[in-house]
Amino acid sequence: MKIKKKTVLAFIIIMWSGFLYAWSGDYMGDLGEVVVTPARSVTEAYRWPGSVSVISRREIIESGARTVDELLSSLEGVSVNNLSGTTGRATVDIRGTGENSHLRTLILLDGRRINRVDIGQVNWLEIPLAAIERIEVVRGPSGVMHGSSAAGGVINIISRSGEPYETLTLKADAGSYGVFGQQFSYGRGNEIRGVYLSAERRTEKGYRLRSGADSEGIYLSYREGGLPAGINCAVRASYISSSYQMPGGLTREELKEDPKQARYTADFDEFWNPVRKDNSNDEAFETRSEISGEFGIPLSPAISFTLNTAYSLREEQVDMASFPSFFDRDMDSVSLSPALGFETEMRSVKVNAMVGGDFYRNNLNVSLFDSEKREEKDSATSIAMPVYGGYVHGELQPLSSLILSGGYRIEEASIEVDHDSDIVSFKESRHHTGSAFRAGAVLIPAAGIRSYVSYGTHYRYPAADEQASYQGGPEGFFPDLDAEHGYSVEAGMGVGLGRAVFLDISAYRMIIDDMISFDADPAVWRNVNIDRTRRDAMEARLLIPVEKVNFKVGASVGRTIFEKGEYKGSEIPLVPSYEYTAAVSAPVMPDIRLLAGANYTGRRYAGGDYANEDDKLKAYTVVNSRCVINVVQNTELILGIKNLFNEKYSVSYFGAWYPAAGRNYNISVRAAF
Repeated sequence: MKIKKKTVLAFIIIMWSGFLYAWSGDYMGDLGEVVVTPARSVTEAYRWPGSVSVISRREIIESGARTVDELLSSLEGVSVNNLSGTTGRATVDIRGTGENSHLRTLILLDGRRINRVDIGQVNWLEIPLAAIERIEVVRGPSGVMHGSSAAGGVINIISRSGEPYETLTLKADAGSYGVFGQQFSYGRGNEIRGVYLSAERRTEKGYRLRSGADSEGIYLSYREGGLPAGINCAVRASYISSSYQMPGGLTREELKEDPKQARYTADFDEFWNPVRKDNSNDEAFETRSEISGEFGIPLSPAISFTLNTAYSLREEQVDMASFPSFFDRDMDSVSLSPALGFETEMRSVKVNAMVGGDFYRNNLNVSLFDSEKREEKDSATSIAMPVYGGYVHGELQPLSSLILSGGYRIEEASIEVDHDSDIVSFKESRHHTGSAFRAGAVLIPAAGIRSYVSYGTHYRYPAADEQASYQGGPEGFFPDLDAEHGYSVEAGMGVGLGRAVFLDISAYRMIIDDMISFDADPAVWRNVNIDRTRRDAMEARLLIPVEKVNFKVGASVGRTIFEKGEYKGSEIPLVPSYEYTAAVSAPVMPDIRLLAGANYTGRRYAGGDYANEDDKLKAYTVVNSRCVINVVQNTELILGIKNLFNEKYSVSYFGAWYPAAGRNYNISVRAAF
């Protein structure tokens, strides 16, 4: 579906009509926030030549969300798909990159990569909301500052590190589908140092049979800014355990019969008439522990040195009787990121620059067994992925109204696989080189007005189980699988309409070459590089805070297609052409506040339908509402309804259907002391 001329004209009219009122406005919405993600240093969001959103701590509290992916679904240009049927197992797609979008959207935790080395998605149950201060979302390629897997954008989850005062917070919540949760947090600090501790536990039975999930964890942080010579540091540690069930996908007939059932294919004696049975044994248990440190050392008034380092360990036990596949996975990662920052003024021109490096190594060990009892090992695989990269990025302001920025990164990586089984054994490796370039300009002709243009390249290394097959299907190493690469060009404008309205609009083209996708042809049955894809799209958001009423509307309108090859002209599966969001919050009484939000997802082709042969999935709108009541001082009662109108919708992937939850209710009580 092509973008309609009327839609383009409407965007242009709205943008230029804003100029009539802009000259007296200085409100800039999220762009007035101080952020750290785009340039890996503290800066105002409006200085970055791109689209930036911030989810604040207050928004997190009032959202009623249980996991981070629920929070992200309310942002324009961000799509959330759950192909597992279990809470916390959704994939997040920034700017419509299609299947395996989570491999092109980089997730950071305090600036550290938490994307997995294999094809698996981030387990959102491992990131407790109680430990989050805010979330920064940067749309568009961020390869220069963050490396591989940032074609669509970057999501940086910023942890809490101690308030400038003492606070104790307790929270309890309950809801439909057996949801129960408890949170505890304590923070104490001042402008120099602070400590923060939180613990959280959640359990739920799930909307479908065998879609339950449980998690519990603890988080601790300490920051110190009073060391000699102006040195500052922050240390964080966390431990999370989680378990979840996997109900499996349904056939179209089973979906109509009962969307809550859990089924799997038990026998393929006849390929087009498989035997289906109840799924009663697919489940997984995971633990993740991490310790990290951040250090800042001022070397002179104009030069500073920073060092970030971290170590994490993930241990998994997965039983998929429906496959059948029973395996243990251990993943550990160590990272080191030094950087030098420069800030000076040369002939009245403000100059900021950063030179740094990222060095990290991921190790993955996988053991497959004959049954859930793990009495006999069928195969053992060890994978190492070392990555070494360096970057330079600078910003200069030759005029008070003009900000120029640009940077370059070069990186080396390898995927080393040692696999041993009764079927085949191999020890292979593949070397990859990645590079990224970005340049942009921001023009601020008057208070409340910002326009920008940018160009950036991106790349993505294959995941471990894309480069090799070692836990299901034909085993082998595929040295001919190349890394993805491409570019994006973007232009945008933000206009303050008066002093309480802000309109932000952008248009972009994103190209991905050598996109990696799974070829389900039985003669191939592996991941391959496919032809160039292209996305042309526009995004817009309108923010209206009027006294105590906040209103915002967002839109993402675009088309993502295969530009070349066998499927030339076909739309990329799982990417809707139209997405709209709307949210409002308003007081109805001095101590009562109502909040409501709606997300519209347009029609799109099912996963795997590259030729666009089947009908598109139906469009749907999900409405959520909440009521926040200040019961007594520092105590809130939050009542919520998710999917208010009980919208029935599903996501389909290679013929399997995954229904979303229907209407559900939740209640939480939060007290701060």
